[in-house]
Amino acid sequence: MRVNLNGEKNAAGNVFAYITIGLALGLNGLVIAAWLIWTRLN
Repeated sequence: MRVNLNGEKNAAGNVFAYITIGLALGLNGLVIAAWLIWTRLN
């Protein structure tokens, strides 16, 4: 995979990657939080 430091395409790709990573971490955080709450209730 080659990285280009110039061009709008690369910038858009970086934004898309950050959004997908943020969503993935957010979903994992929700799952972990729900699991911790569930284990404390039981």
